[in-house]
Amino acid sequence: RTSNWTTAEKQKRKIETGEEDRPRVEITTALESWQSALRGAKRKERTVKQVHGAMANSLRAWCAGAGYTRLDKLTTDVLDRWVGSWDYASTTHRSRIDLARSFFKFCFARKWITENPAAGLIKPKNAQEPTLPFTAEEEIRIFAAAEHFSERPNFGGLWAEHCETARAMLYVMRWTGLRASDAF
Repeated sequence: RTSNWTTAEKQKRKIETGEEDRPRVEITTALESWQSALRGAKRKERTVKQVHGAMANSLRAWCAGAGYTRLDKLTTDVLDRWVGSWDYASTTHRSRIDLARSFFKFCFARKWITENPAAGLIKPKNAQEPTLPFTAEEEIRIFAAAEHFSERPNFGGLWAEHCETARAMLYVMRWTGLRASDAF
Protein backbone atom coordinates (compact mmCIF):
# COMPACT_ATOMS: atom_id res chain seq x y z
CA ARG A 1 0.00 0.00 0.00
CA THR A 2 1.29 3.45 -0.88
CA SER A 3 0.10 7.02 -0.89
CA ASN A 4 2.53 8.06 -3.66
CA TRP A 5 0.83 7.98 -7.08
CA THR A 6 4.09 7.42 -9.01
CA THR A 7 5.09 4.48 -6.83
CA ALA A 8 1.62 3.01 -7.17
CA GLU A 9 1.82 3.27 -10.98
CA LYS A 10 5.20 1.49 -10.98
CA GLN A 11 3.81 -1.28 -8.80
CA LYS A 12 0.77 -1.57 -11.07
CA ARG A 13 2.99 -1.94 -14.17
CA LYS A 14 5.06 -4.61 -12.44
CA ILE A 15 1.94 -6.58 -11.57
CA GLU A 16 0.55 -6.25 -15.10
CA THR A 17 3.81 -7.32 -16.76
CA GLY A 18 4.46 -10.10 -14.28
CA GLU A 19 7.67 -8.55 -12.98
CA GLU A 20 8.66 -9.27 -9.44
CA ASP A 21 11.09 -7.60 -7.10
CA ARG A 22 13.75 -10.28 -7.06
CA PRO A 23 17.05 -9.68 -5.38
CA ARG A 24 19.85 -9.21 -7.90
CA VAL A 25 22.31 -11.75 -6.64
CA GLU A 26 25.95 -11.81 -7.69
CA ILE A 27 27.19 -15.11 -9.16
CA THR A 28 30.04 -15.37 -6.65
CA THR A 29 27.64 -14.79 -3.74
CA ALA A 30 25.27 -17.48 -5.02
CA LEU A 31 28.11 -19.99 -5.44
CA GLU A 32 29.39 -19.30 -1.93
CA SER A 33 25.86 -19.68 -0.52
CA TRP A 34 25.42 -22.98 -2.36
CA GLN A 35 28.68 -24.37 -1.02
CA SER A 36 27.81 -23.15 2.47
CA ALA A 37 24.41 -24.85 2.24
CA LEU A 38 26.10 -28.09 1.15
CA ARG A 39 28.34 -27.92 4.20
CA GLY A 40 25.26 -27.25 6.34
CA ALA A 41 23.67 -30.36 4.83
CA LYS A 42 26.65 -32.30 6.24
CA ARG A 43 28.30 -32.98 2.90
CA LYS A 44 31.93 -33.93 3.32
CA GLU A 45 34.32 -31.00 3.08
CA ARG A 46 36.45 -32.83 0.54
CA THR A 47 33.43 -33.33 -1.74
CA VAL A 48 32.34 -29.71 -1.39
CA LYS A 49 35.84 -28.49 -2.19
CA GLN A 50 36.81 -30.89 -4.94
CA VAL A 51 33.59 -31.83 -6.71
CA HIS A 52 31.24 -28.90 -6.16
CA GLY A 53 34.17 -26.49 -5.88
CA ALA A 54 35.55 -27.50 -9.28
CA MET A 55 32.23 -26.72 -10.95
CA ALA A 56 31.89 -23.48 -8.97
CA ASN A 57 35.42 -22.37 -9.87
CA SER A 58 34.81 -23.17 -13.52
CA LEU A 59 31.59 -21.14 -13.62
CA ARG A 60 33.10 -18.29 -11.61
CA ALA A 61 36.17 -18.02 -13.86
CA TRP A 62 34.22 -18.31 -17.11
CA CYS A 63 31.67 -15.69 -16.03
CA ALA A 64 34.43 -13.30 -14.96
CA GLY A 65 36.12 -13.72 -18.33
CA ALA A 66 32.86 -13.31 -20.25
CA GLY A 67 31.75 -10.29 -18.20
CA TYR A 68 28.81 -11.83 -16.33
CA THR A 69 28.44 -10.82 -12.70
CA ARG A 70 24.74 -11.27 -11.90
CA LEU A 71 22.94 -14.57 -11.65
CA ASP A 72 19.82 -13.41 -13.49
CA LYS A 73 21.87 -12.77 -16.66
CA LEU A 74 22.79 -16.46 -17.01
CA THR A 75 20.42 -17.97 -19.56
CA THR A 76 20.48 -21.38 -21.17
CA ASP A 77 22.22 -19.87 -24.21
CA VAL A 78 24.91 -18.36 -21.98
CA LEU A 79 25.36 -21.66 -20.15
CA ASP A 80 25.62 -23.46 -23.52
CA ARG A 81 28.64 -21.28 -24.30
CA TRP A 82 30.13 -22.09 -20.87
CA VAL A 83 29.60 -25.83 -21.38
CA GLY A 84 31.02 -25.51 -24.90
CA SER A 85 34.29 -24.25 -23.41
CA TRP A 86 34.82 -27.52 -21.51
CA ASP A 87 37.31 -30.15 -22.57
CA TYR A 88 36.22 -33.03 -20.33
CA ALA A 89 35.61 -36.71 -20.88
CA SER A 90 31.92 -37.49 -21.39
CA THR A 91 31.46 -38.87 -17.86
CA THR A 92 32.95 -35.72 -16.28
CA HIS A 93 30.97 -33.55 -18.69
CA ARG A 94 27.73 -35.27 -17.66
CA SER A 95 28.45 -34.95 -13.93
CA ARG A 96 29.36 -31.24 -14.27
CA ILE A 97 26.03 -30.59 -15.99
CA ASP A 98 24.29 -32.39 -13.10
CA LEU A 99 26.17 -30.16 -10.64
CA ALA A 100 25.19 -27.05 -12.61
CA ARG A 101 21.56 -28.16 -12.53
CA SER A 102 21.83 -28.68 -8.79
CA PHE A 103 23.31 -25.21 -8.31
CA PHE A 104 20.65 -23.47 -10.38
CA LYS A 105 17.91 -25.51 -8.67
CA PHE A 106 19.28 -24.18 -5.38
CA CYS A 107 19.12 -20.60 -6.74
CA PHE A 108 15.60 -21.10 -8.11
CA ALA A 109 14.39 -22.43 -4.73
CA ARG A 110 15.61 -19.20 -3.13
CA LYS A 111 13.78 -17.16 -5.78
CA TRP A 112 17.00 -15.58 -7.03
CA ILE A 113 16.09 -16.58 -10.59
CA THR A 114 12.75 -17.13 -12.34
CA GLU A 115 13.73 -20.43 -13.98
CA ASN A 116 16.54 -22.98 -13.98
CA PRO A 117 18.63 -22.21 -17.09
CA ALA A 118 20.69 -25.39 -16.62
CA ALA A 119 17.59 -27.55 -17.08
CA GLY A 120 17.92 -27.03 -20.84
CA LEU A 121 21.54 -28.15 -21.05
CA ILE A 122 22.07 -31.28 -23.13
CA LYS A 123 24.30 -34.01 -21.78
CA PRO A 124 26.67 -35.81 -24.15
CA LYS A 125 26.13 -39.49 -24.79
CA ASN A 126 27.90 -41.76 -22.35
CA ALA A 127 30.91 -42.89 -24.37
CA GLN A 128 32.41 -44.99 -21.59
CA GLU A 129 33.28 -48.50 -22.58
CA PRO A 130 32.36 -51.27 -20.14
CA THR A 131 34.99 -52.28 -17.61
CA LEU A 132 36.14 -55.79 -18.35
CA PRO A 133 37.62 -58.22 -15.81
CA PHE A 134 41.34 -58.92 -15.81
CA THR A 135 42.56 -61.87 -17.83
CA ALA A 136 44.15 -64.83 -16.04
CA GLU A 137 47.61 -63.62 -17.12
CA GLU A 138 46.96 -60.12 -15.80
CA GLU A 139 45.80 -61.52 -12.45
CA ILE A 140 48.98 -63.58 -12.14
CA ARG A 141 51.10 -60.47 -12.78
CA ILE A 142 49.09 -58.39 -10.27
CA PHE A 143 49.45 -60.99 -7.50
CA ALA A 144 53.16 -61.36 -8.28
CA ALA A 145 53.62 -57.59 -8.04
CA ALA A 146 51.96 -57.60 -4.61
CA GLU A 147 54.89 -59.63 -3.28
CA HIS A 148 57.26 -56.78 -4.19
CA PHE A 149 55.37 -53.70 -2.93
CA SER A 150 57.90 -53.19 -0.13
CA GLU A 151 60.72 -52.83 -2.68
CA ARG A 152 59.19 -49.78 -4.34
CA PRO A 153 60.66 -46.41 -3.30
CA ASN A 154 58.23 -43.88 -1.79
CA PHE A 155 55.53 -46.49 -1.46
CA GLY A 156 54.39 -47.00 2.09
CA GLY A 157 51.34 -48.14 3.95
CA LEU A 158 49.90 -51.43 5.08
CA TRP A 159 50.16 -53.03 1.65
CA ALA A 160 53.86 -52.32 1.35
CA GLU A 161 54.69 -53.48 4.88
CA HIS A 162 52.72 -56.73 4.76
CA CYS A 163 52.53 -58.50 1.43
CA GLU A 164 50.00 -61.00 2.83
CA THR A 165 47.64 -58.07 3.51
CA ALA A 166 48.05 -56.94 -0.09
CA ARG A 167 47.25 -60.45 -1.35
CA ALA A 168 44.20 -60.68 0.94
CA MET A 169 42.90 -57.32 -0.27
CA LEU A 170 43.45 -58.34 -3.88
CA TYR A 171 41.38 -61.48 -3.26
CA VAL A 172 38.61 -59.42 -1.65
CA MET A 173 38.53 -57.05 -4.62
CA ARG A 174 38.71 -59.91 -7.10
CA TRP A 175 35.75 -61.83 -5.71
CA THR A 176 33.53 -58.92 -4.64
CA GLY A 177 34.19 -56.45 -7.45
CA LEU A 178 35.02 -53.71 -4.96
CA ARG A 179 37.55 -51.04 -5.85
CA ALA A 180 40.55 -50.48 -3.57
CA SER A 181 39.08 -47.41 -1.84
CA ASP A 182 35.91 -49.37 -0.97
CA ALA A 183 37.66 -52.59 0.02
CA PHE A 184 40.04 -50.98 2.49
